[in-house]
Amino acid sequence: MAVDFVRFDAKLQGDIQKFTVEVARKVLADAEARDPTWKQHKTIVDRRHNAAPETVKPGGRIEFVRNDLGEIVEWIWSELIRRSPVLTGRYQDSHVIMVDGVQVQDIRGIQPGHKVQIINTQPYAKKIEGGGDPSGATTTPQSPRAPNGVYRAVFRAAKRRYGKAVFLDYRWVKLSLGVKVWGKAGGSKYNKRVKRDMVYPAIQIRQLPPATP
Repeated sequence: MAVDFVRFDAKLQGDIQKFTVEVARKVLADAEARDPTWKQHKTIVDRRHNAAPETVKPGGRIEFVRNDLGEIVEWIWSELIRRSPVLTGRYQDSHVIMVDGVQVQDIRGIQPGHKVQIINTQPYAKKIEGGGDPSGATTTPQSPRAPNGVYRAVFRAAKRRYGKAVFLDYRWVKLSLGVKVWGKAGGSKYNKRVKRDMVYPAIQIRQLPPATP
């Protein structure tokens, strides 16, 4: 009796798995028929990115998310502009997009595999974010118009919206702009003050790697 139950259970699980795949493919086909942009999508199976739908576990989950890097970059850039505190307008006009280390104006050519960064190049951008460490700011944001910072706030919003489609990271980066600031030398016994390169807030976007078998 136990053996018969195990066989039946295995068959039932196989049927559930097959039904889940069929329904998922039907939903995707309907979405592509209504909106061709869904043809550029990422498949997530049981939280595994780029896995085949047929690998779903019985009772598991298959998700399809649109994977247009240009669209994602444009949304983040637009949000940074919208949330920017405006006094002279310089900060709002200083969000730049860099692809593989090169500044670009046209984002239509952004493709999977590109490393995209959006950076604000104003020296006081650090004060607007607060502190110098994305994992734990040492000072609070200093703009009353952006009490939660700008890049940190947009990063959190983008993570909620696109976190399943792309890798997103909030970090500080160095740029060759010739701006130096005083700071303590890392690892120095006497904490000697030295001039070092200014760091700037950035949001990094890149394609998630394929799932490993």
